[in-house]
Amino acid sequence: MSLNYTAIVKKDGDWWLGWIEEVPGVNAQEKTKPKLMASLKDVLAEALDGLVPIRKLATVSKGVK
Repeated sequence: MSLNYTAIVKKDGDWWLGWIEEVPGVNAQEKTKPKLMASLKDVLAEALDGLVPIRKLATVSKGVK
């Protein structure tokens, strides 16, 4: 399954700033645009990895009373 995400990217002075529109908290800043895009991909991957255990826990706990 392939999901698409929107990277918002801006240059502010000497820095490139960016965030992923669909996932709050996924943001980065770097000196170059290629480094920024790599950082955003890394942070997004970490954020999505963190969601997997939460989803599994929610599924397992449905039958627990």
